[in-house]
Amino acid sequence: MNGRVGDDAYIGNLTCRDASVVDYCIASLEVFPRFLNFKVLPFNECYSDVNCGLHISLKTNLKPSSKAPLSAPKTPVMCRPKWESEFSEVFKQNINPGRVEEL
Repeated sequence: MNGRVGDDAYIGNLTCRDASVVDYCIASLEVFPRFLNFKVLPFNECYSDVNCGLHISLKTNLKPSSKAPLSAPKTPVMCRPKWESEFSEVFKQNINPGRVEEL
């Protein structure tokens, strides 16, 4: 779908470090007409260290239920901490082998 549909049509935005396309979406010819939109999202360090997210919208034959929410509940986005290699020894020293075996 990259470079063929929606906001990414005829563009083919890069998905990794502004250098390559490593994140992609593949669809069969039967599913192709169901794509409403496809776009490569701006890089966000909370989700990945090098990759951009993909946003895909599909049309379905499902009708919304009056009991079901129309959108997913909003959950806070948590950024994962960056690995700092100078702390690798501290990390190793804090591993409890007995606890690891128990897990």
